[in-house]
Amino acid sequence: MTKAEFSGNTLHLSFHVERLDMSMVRALRDEVRGHLVGRPTPVFVDMSNVTYMDSSGMGTLKLIMDDVTAYGGQLVLRKINQPQMMLLKLSKLDSYFQFEEIKKQPGLHDM
Repeated sequence: MTKAEFSGNTLHLSFHVERLDMSMVRALRDEVRGHLVGRPTPVFVDMSNVTYMDSSGMGTLKLIMDDVTAYGGQLVLRKINQPQMMLLKLSKLDSYFQFEEIKKQPGLHDM
């Protein structure tokens, strides 16, 4: 579900799933926690493969963020798309995360 690459203590994590939903978030969270054992920082999470995210997906991102910040690390979401950003804004989680860039979606207007 994930691909992890380490560069020194920096973790580059890619989600290799299209959906962050209730059907798979527990397994994903457990897999990510395995990558955090060495307390990498920063942790970059590439969201470019994710096309759908529900509230359980948002909750999982928050739990992963909590895990990273608990040991003093930094988590950065990268290549998040506009619909995902809209969900995070509606749930007031956009101020909780750091973002590297927003992937533009054709036909959607900036908010």
